[in-house]
Parts: sequence; C-alpha cells; structure tokens
Amino acid sequence: TFWNTTDRRNAEDARRRSEQLFRAMAENSADLIAVVDPQGRMIYSNPAHRTVLGLTPAELQRTVVFDHIHPDDRQGARQIFEEALGSGEGPVAEFRMRRKDGTYITLESHGNYNRNSRGEIETIVFSSRDVGQRRSVEQEQKLLAIGQLAAGVAHEINSPLQFVSDNILFLRQALDQFTPVVDF
Repeated sequence: TFWNTTDRRNAEDARRRSEQLFRAMAENSADLIAVVDPQGRMIYSNPAHRTVLGLTPAELQRTVVFDHIHPDDRQGARQIFEEALGSGEGPVAEFRMRRKDGTYITLESHGNYNRNSRGEIETIVFSSRDVGQRRSVEQEQKLLAIGQLAAGVAHEINSPLQFVSDNILFLRQALDQFTPVVDF
C-alpha cells in the first residue's frame, strides 16, 4: 500500500516557512513582543526586551509581567488584563515598566489572545512600544505653543502701548518747540 504524502509535506513546509517568517519578524522587531499565559507568566520575550529594558529572555522567563510594572500603574494594568480575559478583547494600555537599572519607561501595549480548540484563552501576545519619546515631543510642542501664544499676547499689548508712547513723545517734542514761541 502506498500513500501520496505530497500534500502533507507541502502543508508542513508551508507551516514551517510561516513559523520562520513570524519568528524572524518577532526577533527583529524594535517593539517589545511577549507571550504570556492567562496568569501573566512570561512564556516568550523577543530580543527587544534586552535593548529597551535591559532584561534578557532568561531573566524574564516565567516571571509575572505585572512584577515589572510601576507600582502606581500595576492595579490598572491588572484590571485591564482581567477585563480583557473576560471579554476576549485586548484594549490598548499605557503603563510604566521597570528597566533593569531601576528606571522606568512608558510603554503603550496592545494585546491579542490565542485560544485553544475549546475556545479558552491559552496565551496572550503583547506588542509594546516606548511612548516616552513621543510624550516628550508632545510636551515640547505644547510648551512651544504656549510660548508662541504668550509672545503673541505680549505683542498685541505692546503694540498699542508703543503707539501711545510714541504719540506722547511726539506731543512732548512739539510742545517743547511750541513753548518758546508762546513765552514771548
């Protein structure tokens, strides 16, 4: 008995190429990509974690992702995580995450859920990016806009004052020239 295994081999090759493509995308992404279980334990982290957070995949392996979130942001992040587990939809979340050196970085994170054959959430894939730089630029733009507004207001105030001052100076000079004529 002979079986034609061409279709099965082609399907396995296609699956292997797809896995290689997605692994290459994750491994070379500048964004932090992590896979966690429903309890928040880290299963996978891409190399960007070393670049951005200074943490190796080995240091992150099986840690609970919430332990790295700033204490002030932790409860909100847990709440979003729990709500998302219930609804199956991962909202965009923003929080501060601790770097290896103890400093914090502001991340914007998107989550996506993978379900098993019974429809239960099996893993969550997070893609996070540093938004601290963007926040700094936005703050600088706001300060620049406020400075331009203040300069405009100052100009609008100074222009009429300058007009009045120039006219008073003209009148004083004219009066100084007129006074000797009147004194005769």
